[in-house]
Amino acid sequence: MWHLLRSAQCKPSSIIDAIERDLQDFISKPETVVEEDNVVQTVIDKAIDDRKTAQEDRRVAQEEQKKFQARQKVLKGLSDQPPWVNYAAAFTASVISTLVVHPLDTLKTRLMSKPKNESEDEVSEVK
Repeated sequence: MWHLLRSAQCKPSSIIDAIERDLQDFISKPETVVEEDNVVQTVIDKAIDDRKTAQEDRRVAQEEQKKFQARQKVLKGLSDQPPWVNYAAAFTASVISTLVVHPLDTLKTRLMSKPKNESEDEVSEVK
């Protein structure tokens, strides 16, 4: 039992206090009538589960802190850019979208304006 308490990596007095509280809570329940060994094992199991939960919570908090710091770094980098970068990006996006969409829009307009009785040969001549 002591090797489990030593591996908890926190103050022994706080572990002992927690075990005593859990033991008192467990024994105070009237429907709980078990042998002393089972009570001790149950308290030890609960302490181990609490330690694992605390470790997992710390790990998750550290990961979230790293993500937050990475986002802050990206936002700082974006705010440090000169204003002309935004204008250049907008201009480039506008040119690319026009070059891609305009020919497709022209084809769509030609297909929609074509009379229904016109044959395929006549459409190819118009092109």
